[in-house]
Amino acid sequence: VVTDLQFLEGGVKLLSSSRDKVVILWDIIQLSSLKTIPVYESVESLIIVPDSSPVKFITAGEKGLLRTWNLDTGVCAQEQDKGPSDEGAITRLLLRPERNALAVVTYDHNITLRSLSSFDVERQFVGHNDEILDIRFLGREERFLAVATNSPHVRIFERETFNCQLLKGHTDTVVALDTFASDPTIFERETFNCQLLKGHTDTVVALDTFASDPTLLATVSKDNTVKLWRQQDDGFIECLFTGKGHTQGIGAVACSRLSASFLVTGSIECLFTGKGHTQGIGAVACSRLSASFLVTGSQDTTLKLWTVPERPRLIAIVDACAGAPMTSKLTVAAHEKDINGLAVAPNDQLIASASQDKTAKLWNTSDFSLLGTFRGHRRGVWNATFSPVDQVLATSSADTTIKLWSISDFSCVKTFEGHECSVLKVVFLAHGMQLLSSGADGNLKLWNVNANECVQTLDEHENKAWALAVSSDESLLITGGADSTILVWKDCTSEERQEALAKQEELILQEQQLSNLLKEKKWTKALQLALRLEHPFRALNIIKEILLEDESDEKLTKALSPLRDDQIDLLLKFASTWNTNSKHSAAAQAVLNVVLKSHSPRRLLALPNSRATIEAFIPYTER
Repeated sequence: VVTDLQFLEGGVKLLSSSRDKVVILWDIIQLSSLKTIPVYESVESLIIVPDSSPVKFITAGEKGLLRTWNLDTGVCAQEQDKGPSDEGAITRLLLRPERNALAVVTYDHNITLRSLSSFDVERQFVGHNDEILDIRFLGREERFLAVATNSPHVRIFERETFNCQLLKGHTDTVVALDTFASDPTIFERETFNCQLLKGHTDTVVALDTFASDPTLLATVSKDNTVKLWRQQDDGFIECLFTGKGHTQGIGAVACSRLSASFLVTGSIECLFTGKGHTQGIGAVACSRLSASFLVTGSQDTTLKLWTVPERPRLIAIVDACAGAPMTSKLTVAAHEKDINGLAVAPNDQLIASASQDKTAKLWNTSDFSLLGTFRGHRRGVWNATFSPVDQVLATSSADTTIKLWSISDFSCVKTFEGHECSVLKVVFLAHGMQLLSSGADGNLKLWNVNANECVQTLDEHENKAWALAVSSDESLLITGGADSTILVWKDCTSEERQEALAKQEELILQEQQLSNLLKEKKWTKALQLALRLEHPFRALNIIKEILLEDESDEKLTKALSPLRDDQIDLLLKFASTWNTNSKHSAAAQAVLNVVLKSHSPRRLLALPNSRATIEAFIPYTER
């Protein structure tokens, strides 16, 4: 199959590529081949290097590498250095001569912009995200977003530009992520440039970061491993460790909150890769106070605690995708069914797990002893999260409810009802005074904890809203869902408050201005201002004041004549209401009389509310 054609020398010669692993130079005039160059791979695309002497061309194909060839000698003059993320075939090349760059399209619908001379990556674009399963802020200033997108690769987006980097290392779907609160990293938040982290061999389903170290990221996958990734100062991300041990897919992971010392999960990769779960890992959570540990939860119903070595940023990495092996410190058979979610308490002393067995459980971090079980949900529990200030735990469930639990006696404190579908995620906001939840119908709901009521519903997603992340200052909210979209939300509370305050101040000034106009008997301006403020009672008083003066008919006509059609329409609407009361009907009839005399029927019928106003006038006028 011939895959690409490029003309040379003003169209006299033609260069063709094919999946038969050769490039052929043709003479268009003689319709004959001049030279056959073996390139040792199926070629999908080729381009001529502009202004090259001797003539050079670049090929790309099944090997996923760019190579430059000398047309005269048929020798490969340059080959792209293969990086850990350079996997899979290249399907198309596009020359960007104005930028001296190449646009490279890969088989998995991603696009990279590379330097034409060095083949270095200048920018990476993600063509399709698939379902968004989990999302976390990453980096010391939260400039990046780490996203699990129903694939083995974790995508790191630069928030400003949306540039993307892939984290490769898992061998199955990544379903959960978390970062150490002190060290997170991946989508640049402002630009949404993206970096792809490759290493898992199956779908990545969860992520988490360490609150104390925002440059460390934990990911878990259906490949039964947990990986710990490190972001370097130049933005490059590599795998430190991989943890193995779960016997099924890991569904949850949690990182320590106080220090980056341990984690509980079913699989990890990046700086380290942990193995041990026997089925896919579905949840991960990182320690909060320092980058000290991780917790993972798996489809094999077990929790595993993984300790992060001290000073992980100084560890030398041999394989940026696999990282060093990591062994779990503690393992416990936690639930009867899949573990869907994990959370680490703000003080790193407690771990909460949420399961498909309709329960949530509280564990002691030091020895994994069970402290208690939260029972009350009628269906599987999707998520659990600790309050940042109170001794309570929030859980969300497939029974469409959110519950608040006391962690001292394990009783249900409150139940929030309002979602029509499964509640997939829940987080605390505003120092524990609010809850934000996401549902299987794509709706986000904001709840007032004290009032036990929903105060706002957001419905931008068109399918399940799996992922929900809030920036440390709570000014930004990131959501992702099964509709393959990532949405950035901004808290506009302060702006709305300022806007409301400004409107109130303007209203006070206008009220004072209206009072001044009434004192000065400037009826036309006073009436116009009363209409602008939509004050029917003030407008009625102005009409009555005019009617009390000498030559009231002429003065009323003069006051109404400068009014615009929209103001006349509003005044008639007010008058139809006054007409229902015998005390005010005289004023209403006077207004109607002046308007009918000074405006043609055609003009009045053109008013938006004219028909309704006339119908309202007739019955009370006939009385």
